[in-house]
Amino acid sequence: MPKTLRPLLLLCAALLLCSAPSPARAEEDEGEVRRDPLSCRLYRVGALTRGRRAFHSQFRPVQQPPASHRRGGRTREDEPVHPLGQVDELIELLRGRVVPRFWEQTEGADMAAIGERMLIVRAEAGVHAELARQLAALERRQLRTISVDVQAVRLHDGQLATLAASRGGARLDDDVVRALLAGEGAGPAVRVTTENGTRAEMFGGTQRAFLRRHTAVVRQGKTLALPVAGVTNAGLAVSVEPVEHAAGEAIRVHLEASLTAGGGARAARTADGHPLQLPATPGMQIKTDLLLAPGTWGLAHGTSDGWSLLVRATPDAATGMSRRATAVSLDAPFDPRPGAMEVRDFDVASLARVFTDVMGTGAFLHDTSWDGPAPAERPEPRPAIGAEYLVELARVCLGTESTWEDPATIEVRGGTLIMRQTKPVLAATDAWLARLRSVLPATFATTVELVQVSPALHARLTAAGRGSPALIDREERTWLQAAIAAEEATRLGTLRLTNVDGVRNAARTGRTLRYVSTYTTSRVPTADAVLPQTAAVLAGLEIDARVTASPGGEAAHVVLRAMRTDDRGRGPARLDTTHGVVESPALETLRLRATLTLPLGQTALAGVLPRGGQPVLVLLRVDPQLRTR
Repeated sequence: MPKTLRPLLLLCAALLLCSAPSPARAEEDEGEVRRDPLSCRLYRVGALTRGRRAFHSQFRPVQQPPASHRRGGRTREDEPVHPLGQVDELIELLRGRVVPRFWEQTEGADMAAIGERMLIVRAEAGVHAELARQLAALERRQLRTISVDVQAVRLHDGQLATLAASRGGARLDDDVVRALLAGEGAGPAVRVTTENGTRAEMFGGTQRAFLRRHTAVVRQGKTLALPVAGVTNAGLAVSVEPVEHAAGEAIRVHLEASLTAGGGARAARTADGHPLQLPATPGMQIKTDLLLAPGTWGLAHGTSDGWSLLVRATPDAATGMSRRATAVSLDAPFDPRPGAMEVRDFDVASLARVFTDVMGTGAFLHDTSWDGPAPAERPEPRPAIGAEYLVELARVCLGTESTWEDPATIEVRGGTLIMRQTKPVLAATDAWLARLRSVLPATFATTVELVQVSPALHARLTAAGRGSPALIDREERTWLQAAIAAEEATRLGTLRLTNVDGVRNAARTGRTLRYVSTYTTSRVPTADAVLPQTAAVLAGLEIDARVTASPGGEAAHVVLRAMRTDDRGRGPARLDTTHGVVESPALETLRLRATLTLPLGQTALAGVLPRGGQPVLVLLRVDPQLRTR
């Protein structure tokens, strides 16, 4: 053979070898691709699928409820918004993001909902890893929080003009702001941490009832004038909705605020001699949108009497967010060989236990012709894992379809799982149920503490660059404890709840104050009687919280309602009317409604409210009582 042909022949042989089908390719051509074994894992996604509800402020200077909120015609809160859709829509989203062809081409692979807060997934290890990363990415984006500071300042015309000229008031110089906050013109301030795109509300001030009008009632040809109480709110009330824009380069804040002073009430009488009280509530009100650079102060408004609002929005640094979602392995290996079957009962009462939301009363002063806004619609009581879901879990995790062919059976009745299976499957079921019981339902200890501190200590705890929500570390906690011991800070109240994952609970402590708020008529055998009606408010602390585990398992998503009221030992004022005495209580009120995410086992600054010229810190902590393993 000529030497010139030998290299050409070697090249052809190499090409033939490369083009020959490999065993893996031959299997693929025949539809028998060798894959990694499938495993069964449980993912918590309740923090991504729960609906967002906006908190609207109820603390206007004089509470004037709309007609739809008056007695007999109450409305519900806004319907919840689901940014990622409900659980079925989340599944479709994840199937499209995590190896889309895998779910169609792999026999036995599946992703299904277990109630509204959990996913059961049967997939390869690599697919599980990608799913965990995608869920964590959604967690970091959807559960991101923003802290909003609103500071009232009194400015003279020259200062207002200077600030308004500074980039249109959208970005103020830090040195100028510090000088304003240190000056005599600094007024009350609030701070709240809430979820991106979710409205929060807060109020710090004094509520006072007054005799606002009379309502006419005709009985047996006589007209009776019955007194109706109203309520004034003197202080700073703020409702904010922060939304990130342009990949975090700007934050748009929708702001509604009122700053009012308690000017007292002037006594008056109607033309027919019935007494009235006419309150004076001087101050300002504003409703506006601001576009702010993250972490910088902007000017919200200037008013004729000198009051303006400075606003700052600081996004968090995804503190406590995981890089991967936590999954609970539910694999239960067993000998798949067929054998004799027997029937066995398994106690699943703890998994079938029904949980019901418990809501706070939200007791505060309100118009006697108003029931107040209706509470959020309470969902139906639900078990940790319903009977139908438990059966489906067992079918997915314990073997394959052939494992459950006739004569095998499985059902749940009265907290008992009844199974007809082979001995290896029954033994695997024991271990599998023990695994489920160890992680479901997850429970948390939620603690809310209110501490009044000096402005200097408050400034140390809310220093710039700490992120949001501001986490109170061990050293700072030591400062607080030392300040309380030295009477430089005052603990106003502490409450602790035990929360089941995704279930709402409430607690309250203090005194219930009852007062005569109005009168009503009632027919008796001989005449119509005019009878006093009492109302009740709380002088104490009430919290209401729903805690949901984040997909990563290292953080908690919390919908928090906290309220503290105090009458400072004063009894209600009394006013004589035609039919008797009407009482007018006055309550010092601190109220916060917000949604936030914080790391488990750490203390976060959920909000700051004004009280007597000093800030009150609302500290929130969620500790796991039963961790996912």
